[in-house]
Amino acid sequence: MKALSYIVISAVFLFWFAGSIGGMIYVSRQAELQWLIPVILGQFLLVFGIIGFIAILSSHAKGLWIDVIAMLAGAGAIILPLVYHYGSPETQAAIEANIPALAGAGALIAGLSGALGAYIGQRRSAKKYCTPAQGVCVEHLTRLGSGGAVLTCPVYEITVHGEAVRLQKNVFTNVGIPKIGESRTLYIDENDTEWYAEPIADKGERRIGYFISISFAAAGVVTLLMTSIK
Repeated sequence: MKALSYIVISAVFLFWFAGSIGGMIYVSRQAELQWLIPVILGQFLLVFGIIGFIAILSSHAKGLWIDVIAMLAGAGAIILPLVYHYGSPETQAAIEANIPALAGAGALIAGLSGALGAYIGQRRSAKKYCTPAQGVCVEHLTRLGSGGAVLTCPVYEITVHGEAVRLQKNVFTNVGIPKIGESRTLYIDENDTEWYAEPIADKGERRIGYFISISFAAAGVVTLLMTSIK
């Protein structure tokens, strides 16, 4: 039953994705419809942000900032062109005069907020999960991700107070996955074994987060510099 649900979800996703790409190609060739291009791009960001937000909430993970940014950026990319297209001449003039600076400021703030959020999350994790424990990967849980990619959630087994305990984050990814039987040093909170820190995988995930944040911030700075040049 679970496999069937994954197939249905993947089919719906592929249909939506192909339809969106096809729609973007079509409107790009129609001069009177080109204003819909950012709307289509915005719904991409909004949908991916919502998917990530739900996935992280369901796993009780920290670090929702990137999904929130995606949702806000997607909503803005959808709403602003609609307001501009159907708004009054005064509204259109105000948007034309301010949108470059607003876009640059928004991207810069989003990038800095993302980097700061990742750093704070890293610091909090280091303080909470500071007890080392040797964990052995005993199982791989898998599921299909966006576009049919296979994502993996490793399951570790550690010994706490003489008892074997299995740990998993319920976060499915393809970054830093250990092999079955591979031993890694985990950092845990002995009073809360629902989560843990694993330096190898966590480092890879942080790099992705910082890269996205820096890209947002750099785009914001470039946009602001361009708008300041008269």
